Amino acid sequence: PRSTVYLPAGTYLISKPLSIWGNMRVVGAGIDVTTIKAIPFNGSFANQMIISGGGNSNFQLTTLTLHSGYSPLAVGGSAY
Repeated sequence: PRSTVYLPAGTYLISKPLSIWGNMRVVGAGIDVTTIKAIPFNGSFANQMIISGGGNSNFQLTTLTLHSGYSPLAVGGSAY
């Protein structure tokens, strides 16, 4: 069974990549309502915002906005 993580409305600041494990679904409250935003760590941004934990790429992001620090990416349907 797929595990679901719900992120309520808000902006979540990250300075290192998020590790999302296989068979996981991350659901936001809506585009531009839930935002995961990269902030600099030691003066620079990470090369990746999201990495797959355990080498498994079977995960889903939906109804949220990813902001790399340069420009936002809305994830309305699903991003795999």
